[in-house]
Amino acid sequence: MAKAYKKYCELIEKLEGVLNVKFVDDEKGNIVELHVLASKSIHPKQLVRNIESALLSKFDYTIDRKIISIAQIESELYAQPERVKFLALNLRYTSNSEVIVNVELQKDDEVFASNENVNTLNTDIKIAVANATLSSVHQFLSSKNMFKLVKIQTQTICEREIVISVVSYHESKGSEELLIGACFITSDPNIAAVKSVLNTINRKIEFLTCKNKARTK
Repeated sequence: MAKAYKKYCELIEKLEGVLNVKFVDDEKGNIVELHVLASKSIHPKQLVRNIESALLSKFDYTIDRKIISIAQIESELYAQPERVKFLALNLRYTSNSEVIVNVELQKDDEVFASNENVNTLNTDIKIAVANATLSSVHQFLSSKNMFKLVKIQTQTICEREIVISVVSYHESKGSEELLIGACFITSDPNIAAVKSVLNTINRKIEFLTCKNKARTK
């Protein structure tokens, strides 16, 4: 397998619900099959879209969705994921260009909310939305600066607009890991920005909460 394919595998394995990845290439080194073993935490069609978005945004590689095969299994690790969900997004304009962004997330009966101020003349409002989302997540995790926004942007894939997020995860030992996720825009692009960020980091949140539970047992 070519080195590029190994990089593709490493990226796809970071996506939500993915357990294992295998590429099959022909004699000329062209990809002819992509097999993905995944949990049932995400719909297969959404997982295919996430794979397409990840490869395109990271490596500028367009994969034919017809060669992607998804096999889903029951997995205890993903049976009851510890994840926060989108609750509400509020934008309050204090002037023509100044906006206070409020993002509310929910986990069980708890609500976590954060605000970000943004000047829309020089900053994309989706950046403020993404940062407010991460701040709310940090409240849930009782941690600061674990996640940092690297980039958030809108792209068109298959004639549909999608918000792609890249977030860095910083461990206590100083290492850094880049995470990527996406969400199609169905109505409000700012809500899609929130969901894109959550799609990016929810798998890592599941891992962190499971690890914390194991430590307390």
